[in-house]
Amino acid sequence: MSKSFMYDLYFGHLVPWERVRPGDHNYTPINQKISDIKVYFRDKLSAEDNEKIEEIGNLRADASMIEEVLISD
Repeated sequence: MSKSFMYDLYFGHLVPWERVRPGDHNYTPINQKISDIKVYFRDKLSAEDNEKIEEIGNLRADASMIEEVLISD
């Protein structure tokens, strides 16, 4: 393994799970719907409420990554 690869991986320049595109044909429409709903609420809610919604999404993503690691072990 090259030093550059390890450096990039360690410092977050390579994020493999963000590049995965499942082959399921439902994946893209579901993500589009999520984006549409986020835009809807972004227009309706205060900046503070939008930050909380974003925080929920980030925490859910973190939990999903932990689940994936635990499942794959």
